[in-house]
Amino acid sequence: MDGIIRNEAQVTVAVYEEGGEKKRKVGKSKSQEALRAEIAKDAGALLGLTGIHPALAERRVTTARLDALCASADDLAGMLGSRTAAKGAAKTSTKLEKEAVSRQRDVWGASYRLLSALGKRDDRVRSLLAQATN
Repeated sequence: MDGIIRNEAQVTVAVYEEGGEKKRKVGKSKSQEALRAEIAKDAGALLGLTGIHPALAERRVTTARLDALCASADDLAGMLGSRTAAKGAAKTSTKLEKEAVSRQRDVWGASYRLLSALGKRDDRVRSLLAQATN
């Protein structure tokens, strides 16, 4: 029971300076993966403690519900990993997109100056530029 009561989620360590001296602050991880792992571990431990099953059943916590909790926590493990990978891919694509927009802006800026000069002499080019800037 002590293992169930104790929060054994991973810890995070923050290093900071105070008065010119480096200090460390340790805290429990609040990440969803750490919480998921803690829930799976605790549900598995409760299933192993058969002596408390009658007391849990009085509170409508059956072994079937504990099994479902373990299964849900295991299923969630893959989803959290997939979401983390998707976030990383989104950050990479966002960076690439920003770089592409920057390159396009440079090319368009140089082209626009030339087309604008041409548009002063040609009404058709001036009309096309007006449409393009809208």
